[in-house]
Amino acid sequence: VHVEGYFDDDTAAAGARVWVEDAARKRVGEGVMDEKGRWSFPSPPPGRYRVVVDAGDGHRASSHITIPGTPAAVDPGEEKG
Repeated sequence: VHVEGYFDDDTAAAGARVWVEDAARKRVGEGVMDEKGRWSFPSPPPGRYRVVVDAGDGHRASSHITIPGTPAAVDPGEEKG
């Protein structure tokens, strides 16, 4: 998953802290934006997540993302029992 952060004047949020929370508000990823205001992390399991970018001095934004798919499902070819 790729995240980009910018200020209102379109300058990159370089060095901003960024993290991703699941529905229980547990952090599933965190890092720091690069010089172009970008950060990437491995795709978490399907579901809805909150991405927060915090550049300090009151510069904080968040957005929700949805990772498509279905949670681990039983393969239709598998037998239960």
